[in-house]
Amino acid sequence: MISIIEIQNITEHCMKILSYTDYLRSDENTKDAYTYAEGIFGFIRKLFISSMMYNKKLICVSGLQGAGKTTLMRNFYNLDNKFLDPTRGRGERIPVLITEKKDIATPKMYAIKIDKNSNGEYCQSNVELSADEYHSVSRGEDSKIMYLELFVPYSHTYNEGISFMLLPGFEKKNDYWNNLIEFSVNSSDAAVFVFNETSFSNADNENYLKRIEDKFGKNLVYVISGSDGSPDDNAEVKKTCIETLKISMNESDRVVCVGSYTDEKKNKTWIENFKDALEKYVYRETQQFKKNSEYLYKEIRNIKDSLYAILSILNNDSSFEMKEYHEHAMLKAFDKAVEKKKKEFEENLNDEFEIAKGESGKMLEQLFTERPKLKNLKRTIFGSNVKEQFTETREIIEKSLKYNGDCYLPNKHLGLALKRSLNALDRLENKTQMSRLIDTKKENGKTLLLTDGENTQAMVGDVCNLLADNGQNNNNFTLRSTNPKKVLGAVAEMGTYFYSLETYNGVAENLGLSYYEPSQTELVPDNVFNGAKSSKKFVAGMAGIMGIDLIGDGSINLVTKIASSLKVAVPVATVSAIAMVGAGAVTVIMKDLNRMQRDDFSSARLTVNGIYDDLKENALKKFDTFMEAIRDRIEDNLTELGGDGKKIIYAYNAKDEVKFTLHLLDEIIERYKDNVHGMGSIFS
Repeated sequence: MISIIEIQNITEHCMKILSYTDYLRSDENTKDAYTYAEGIFGFIRKLFISSMMYNKKLICVSGLQGAGKTTLMRNFYNLDNKFLDPTRGRGERIPVLITEKKDIATPKMYAIKIDKNSNGEYCQSNVELSADEYHSVSRGEDSKIMYLELFVPYSHTYNEGISFMLLPGFEKKNDYWNNLIEFSVNSSDAAVFVFNETSFSNADNENYLKRIEDKFGKNLVYVISGSDGSPDDNAEVKKTCIETLKISMNESDRVVCVGSYTDEKKNKTWIENFKDALEKYVYRETQQFKKNSEYLYKEIRNIKDSLYAILSILNNDSSFEMKEYHEHAMLKAFDKAVEKKKKEFEENLNDEFEIAKGESGKMLEQLFTERPKLKNLKRTIFGSNVKEQFTETREIIEKSLKYNGDCYLPNKHLGLALKRSLNALDRLENKTQMSRLIDTKKENGKTLLLTDGENTQAMVGDVCNLLADNGQNNNNFTLRSTNPKKVLGAVAEMGTYFYSLETYNGVAENLGLSYYEPSQTELVPDNVFNGAKSSKKFVAGMAGIMGIDLIGDGSINLVTKIASSLKVAVPVATVSAIAMVGAGAVTVIMKDLNRMQRDDFSSARLTVNGIYDDLKENALKKFDTFMEAIRDRIEDNLTELGGDGKKIIYAYNAKDEVKFTLHLLDEIIERYKDNVHGMGSIFS
């Protein structure tokens, strides 16, 4: 199976390829690379839709054009025509998710799109739409919009982890949008198939219905729309439908007649019947992960074709040689140092999260022991209802992630992992890149920094230049250090310490833990920085990293210049917003509840372990994001050093991203082949 992390990785790398090739389209020799990259938008949309099934239980609402799908959802949620206007629905060609949200009073529509940010890089954004904007974008003419999501107040499911996916009407014409609909259906857990009296015998409808039946089996509800216009409320059509589809009488409630009645009592009746059918047939477990992975495998091959086309264009560009230029060699030094620090951080996370998993496992076992047993007969006949499958299980899992009934274990152990990283950096005996770049002298058995030393001045100047805002920087600056690669390694060390210190203090503040105290803190005067804790501790920490025993005023000034440059490169506010769980706990947990195949302890334990694994990936991604921001700033400044070398950097980075993505896709394909032939397996 393809994991959510792999889907997200593919998506992120595709967006980077878009960003790099976007710059290259101004060049005659490389402009076609962006054309192929732009075609990846269609694949990214499918990856987004696929990844939604990991975050939500998706119920696709499908049928032919004009069958009454939009009207069904509008009446089910008692919406006016502001967004779900059935008279305009025939032009819609993009999926719309409808999700209940707890803390809203009125419906809100958002477009989830891939677009450029202020830095010219492609990224995901969620844009709130007005009704007019919605009707415009729902026609699917903007390829950058992945899907739309309508949030409605709590009313039926009372669960943000369940979404209806309102699909455009299926048309006989075979085009990209029908292919997208097929993919959306394939990414769903269950289906509501809508038809009316006249379309039931439609040949196209019959073919499409057969495919839906083959796909969803028992996880399917049939809706007969327009019942308010029938003398018998479509009772005869329902009978015909049951006979034609060979539905047993004890499952006749699988077919629901709906309409826009003037009699509110009738409206309430069909809504309750529809809710009961969803409860009985739609909310149960599926094998959707496996089926979705099979479909994604086919899409991956299509992505590879586009990537190879981009690679061919870049390889054949004769306007410049893709050589190991000086700036790239320096960036490789930075990347190597960052990778080393990330590996150390990951090892610390693994150690701490294994301890946390053990604590959560004990709590989970206790909670399941105390849980009232569901009657086996009821579960056998009806399966688990929404409350049992989602609400109660989610509450148990959430409790198992806490200690003392309040603090989240992942947050606590994240703090301890960061503390381990800080301790490892904050040791005089560790030889670092920084310690090799400065001038020192021995005095009274202590190592002192020579602030006026040529090497020291060169190192500090280079670091500040590399991290400077190049919009305000002198573009003609030069690097003074004799070993610029080591300077880049030193920046990686500084960035890691800065990130770890700020993040740990943010976690400590949330949990009430003591702030981190570098071993050199006592050597920094109390009046330094007017009591600014983080700045003072960063200076003290840098003393440990550089192998210095004592910091004088001159040294403090030098290190604060570095601290200021790091803050410019990556605003501190982005570091302190670290909470991994807490307010977002329900979202994190809901993402993993779909992995559960049963409501027992074993499945819950796997889910909890999966949550910890995802949170670990989340913590590592935050580290990556921080260090990438520093890398981007360095790359911008190195580009200025290289003059017109910007194209080389973008083309080289594009090639690197394409090669990495192809490698990632090849690994997935090979694993898929092994699984198909029974040679191996992987659990997401």
